[in-house]
Amino acid sequence: MVPATLFLLAHQDDEFGVFFEIEDTLANGGRAICVYLTDGGARLATQRNEEALAVLKELGVQNEAVHFLGKTLKVPDGHLVKHLERVYGALELRLPDLGPIARLVVHAWEGGHQDHDAAHLIGVALARSLDCLEASRQFTELQGCSGPVSPFCGGLAPRSQWSHRDKTHSRRYPS
Repeated sequence: MVPATLFLLAHQDDEFGVFFEIEDTLANGGRAICVYLTDGGARLATQRNEEALAVLKELGVQNEAVHFLGKTLKVPDGHLVKHLERVYGALELRLPDLGPIARLVVHAWEGGHQDHDAAHLIGVALARSLDCLEASRQFTELQGCSGPVSPFCGGLAPRSQWSHRDKTHSRRYPS
């Protein structure tokens, strides 16, 4: 089985920050697995899950490669930091079912949203346990890296211009 890139995302719509990386992973023959770490907002969770699945399908990600762990574990939007150990433990238990993981892509520590920063902590710990820390990357969505220096080797290169496709996908999130 081809090793995968594991995208750890705090919320349904955070894949918006890594559209190009998902596309590049798949275009280069890799597997992309997306795991959402919170419920995405209890009131809108079902709608947000459907939106994320639709966009990821257009990018080429199979539904079987999308996991709504936060919904399963009932981790409320805005409260991931209170569930770090439980989410990390659940991820570790699911790893054998995901196949080999070559690297992780996760939120950078930005200090802009507590769930993004908590996802970063989980990602660093998981990348260390999988021995793929050097290959793993972080991405910014809100403020850029203003927090502590990450042990990740580097961030994803910022996209200088939005592609038409990215703009089209961004309109698919009415919630």
